[in-house]
Amino acid sequence: MDAPSMGGLNWSQMPRAQSAYPAPDEVHLRLIRLPQGGDRVRRVAAQRQSLLRSLGHAIGQSLCAEDLLRLPGGKPILLPSTDRSALSFSLSHSHDLMLIGVAARSGLGVDVERVRAVPQAALIAQRFFSADEQEMLSALLGEARDIAFLKIWTLYEAVLKRDGVGLRHLARARRSDPPPSLTTLRLGARFVAGIAAPHGMRLMRAKQLASMPCARDRNPILAARPTVASATSWKAS
Repeated sequence: MDAPSMGGLNWSQMPRAQSAYPAPDEVHLRLIRLPQGGDRVRRVAAQRQSLLRSLGHAIGQSLCAEDLLRLPGGKPILLPSTDRSALSFSLSHSHDLMLIGVAARSGLGVDVERVRAVPQAALIAQRFFSADEQEMLSALLGEARDIAFLKIWTLYEAVLKRDGVGLRHLARARRSDPPPSLTTLRLGARFVAGIAAPHGMRLMRAKQLASMPCARDRNPILAARPTVASATSWKAS
C-alpha cells in the first residue's frame, strides 16, 4: 500500500449525492451520531438500526435484522433474496460517530478513528507500515504525527474490511489484490476516516436519511434512536 497523501478530503467539501441509490461510479457516505451510555447490547442495537435504515433508504424498502447475513470473516451482507442485494456496504464506528459507506459495486471498505494521542505509533508503524509510511511519520511531531498515523491506520483497516478479514491479517493489507483506490477524510477536528474503493469511484455525501422502521423489529431496546450527523456537528467542541 502506497503512502497516502496526508492532505486527503474534507467532509464539508464533498459533493452531495443526488439520489438515494448510488450510481455505478459513486460511493455514498453517511455520518451517524450514536447514543452514548447504556449497556453494550443497546449500543450494538443502535448501530444495527443505523445500518438497516441507511441500506433501506438506499434501496427504497424497509429492512430488518433478518435481512442481514454475516460472512465467516465477520463481513455483513444483504441476503440474496433482498431487493438489490448486490449493494456493497461497509461500516465503522469510533466513540460516538458511525460512518456507513454504500456502493452499487463490490470492493468497498471504510474505517473511522477518533483523533487522539497514539504513544505506540512508532512501534506499530515499524511492525506494519511500509518504509515510505514510516519515513513520513518520522518527520512529524505531536498531534500532526498522531493524525498522520491514524489516517494511515484507517486505510489499512478499510482494506481489511473491504476483504472481509480481521486485524490478524493486517500485515497482508499492503498486498491486497486487486489494489483499491485509497482516500483519507477529515471529519471535522475530532475524527479521520479511510476509504478503500474500486478505482474511478466518486465519494459523495449521502442524501438525508429517511426513517423506514421495520415492522418486524418490536424490540424495545431499539428505542434509543441514533441521529444523522451534519458536517457542522463534528467541528471542534
